[in-house]
Amino acid sequence: NTLWAREDLDLFILDKLEKSHLKPAPRADKRTLIRRATYDLIGLPPTIEEVHNFLNDESSDAFQKVVDRLLASPHYGEKWGRHWLDVARYADSNGLDENLAYVNAFRYRNYVINAFNEDKPYDRFVREQIAGDLLKTPKNESETEQHARKIATGFLSVGAKMLAEDDGRKMEMDIIDEQLDTLGRAFMGMTLGCARCHDHKFDEVKMTDYYRMQAVFSALDRADQEYYTDPKIAQKHAALEKEITNQKGILESIESNIQSEGGEKLKKLKKRLQDLYQQANAKTRQKYGYHSKIEAKQDT
Repeated sequence: NTLWAREDLDLFILDKLEKSHLKPAPRADKRTLIRRATYDLIGLPPTIEEVHNFLNDESSDAFQKVVDRLLASPHYGEKWGRHWLDVARYADSNGLDENLAYVNAFRYRNYVINAFNEDKPYDRFVREQIAGDLLKTPKNESETEQHARKIATGFLSVGAKMLAEDDGRKMEMDIIDEQLDTLGRAFMGMTLGCARCHDHKFDEVKMTDYYRMQAVFSALDRADQEYYTDPKIAQKHAALEKEITNQKGILESIESNIQSEGGEKLKKLKKRLQDLYQQANAKTRQKYGYHSKIEAKQDT
């Protein structure tokens, strides 16, 4: 029944059907066809006008025009991006003990939707989500595209996190473990979390491999970063930051005057306080991982 095939690819389908003693389904009428295509590509029913236009279009490429229109629809990314968001364990909150909202998670969601609508190459899609903030800036890249690369790393930030953990070091390791395991499941089709405690029993993943990757993820900054989609707001923020810097300079000048007026007695008092502070914190380290608002270096 080679007449059934409209393209060469159909012959492969036909071959499998005939080997299984099956026949192709009857050809769908135009009204059924546009409903199937519209639901499949954008998850919504076609409008009355769209159905009417397709039924009255007698051209040979009528269905192709419908498909092209649906692929160009912003709803296409919304429909198909949700499947990747499931892989990326996307949610608007952490979902565990203290169900705190991820107030900026929607930016990552929109990044995924836009990536599908823009037909972003998959290799680029992967790299941006793992290390978008570290990628070399291409020539002629717009500011919006630069922001998008950074937003893509929301892949590492969303997901279930046990935020009420009392042991800060354990909490840090658990978060990294969740990130690594998601990385393995999403991009490699395998679980990496098993290797936290033992060599993988089935795949070539050793504990040494796990902790090499864990060392990389330990340097991730857990602080919120400023981001403004409106250039005017960004400029206003920059002006306020400059004013803050100026005011800090004034405060430093005042502090210097106080130090001068206080003389040696004030110097000794400050030295004493500094020594006591160092003694109290001599054996402590920053818990919960690197946070740029707290620690200046990543090797905490």
